[in-house]
Amino acid sequence: MPVRGTFDVCKHSSGIDRFVYVSTVAVLGSAVGRVPASESAECHPIDAYGESKLLSERIVLEATRSGFPAVIARPMWIYGSESVVTGNLFRRIAKRRFPLLGRGDNLMQPVALRDAVSGILKCATVADIEGRVYNIAGPEVLTIRNMCATIAAATNVRYPVLYLPMAAATLLTFSCEWMLPVLGFNPPMTRRSLLFFQVNHTYSIDRARRELNWHPAITFREGAAEIAAELGLAAPIQP
Repeated sequence: MPVRGTFDVCKHSSGIDRFVYVSTVAVLGSAVGRVPASESAECHPIDAYGESKLLSERIVLEATRSGFPAVIARPMWIYGSESVVTGNLFRRIAKRRFPLLGRGDNLMQPVALRDAVSGILKCATVADIEGRVYNIAGPEVLTIRNMCATIAAATNVRYPVLYLPMAAATLLTFSCEWMLPVLGFNPPMTRRSLLFFQVNHTYSIDRARRELNWHPAITFREGAAEIAAELGLAAPIQP
């Protein structure tokens, strides 16, 4: 069972003032339409990762009903230069090897590492919030197209270079998943990777602002420029 071993040790240990379980907004699944999902929204995870995190949340919340001092933080995609996922995305866009699949108008609300850390620390230190759940997401909502274009601008390339309609991308993905493993190759695209261009990820952070006094401040443009510089991908300074 997810978190059971570590959690049981903490639950039966003395001297723990607050247990913060770092979950994920993936427990909520896709936002309904384009309306930001709050912490009280019904959970409909769309993959095994989200399902496992939801099971873990239920274990933690059950313990809080018996007086265990726990809080749940649900971060959105945390981006930073040390993240493998972030680094791969920036490098592929910088090399013009990250095609736009579909219109790219689904929504994303990425949160910079420093903002995410400050939010999680608030979950650990603000008084009298035991048993509460908090979304930890960025200060702005972007379309996937805008997000990728911002990364491209930070790395001095044009985006998109390649465009593939979603119907064609879906057909190609199913074909790759079916044929390539038989031939001993890993498919370059999977149904899971398609979700990046299909699912709306937009979440209300009003509760965190109100109860934690947490106010994420790093815009994606600022964060992308910083990461591009740290990865050695930054656009050259014009004379």
